[in-house]
Amino acid sequence: EEAQKALDDLIAFIKQSPLTSQIDGRELSAEQILDASDRMFNAMGNTAEMVQQAKIIARATSSLVQGIKLEAETQNDSESQTKLLAAAKQLADATARMVEAARAAAQNPHDENCQLALQQTTEELRQAANNATSENMKSKLMDKLQDNAKIATAAATQLLAAANGAERCNGRSIYYLALQIPHLFLSLIPL
Repeated sequence: EEAQKALDDLIAFIKQSPLTSQIDGRELSAEQILDASDRMFNAMGNTAEMVQQAKIIARATSSLVQGIKLEAETQNDSESQTKLLAAAKQLADATARMVEAARAAAQNPHDENCQLALQQTTEELRQAANNATSENMKSKLMDKLQDNAKIATAAATQLLAAANGAERCNGRSIYYLALQIPHLFLSLIPL
């Protein structure tokens, strides 16, 4: 019973850990850009929906550009700062091209070429957003991976200690319980 309670507490701790639920503004903006651009690509032929998704993309991109600029201001390394500002400029330029294409599509809702131009500029913007966020995301993913590995190690240690205590009470082999650890952690740790 004590082992079950310890295990339940451990599962609750891991699921509620800020490390497993934290999303920063840049990641959220990048996700919004990807989602809205996917919806736009699926709405080909429906200019009103394409323009609506372009507005969502423009708002998310504006937020992303601001986040990149703020991060650039906090950098001590001039090379990192220059890279971030260049990424922000590339993203802002791509956004301006997409907004122009969206205006043209809105003015000419039945013109397939305008829709194709909007789709093309959105794809370019999407690529610029990926370029602007990829290094940051890789770094954050590695940090999260390391933090989650530490949590998993601590949890495995606690689980083995609880299993060792439980073995004395119910006679089940600690070896059997140790075999269950990988399955437990795969279900707990977000990938």
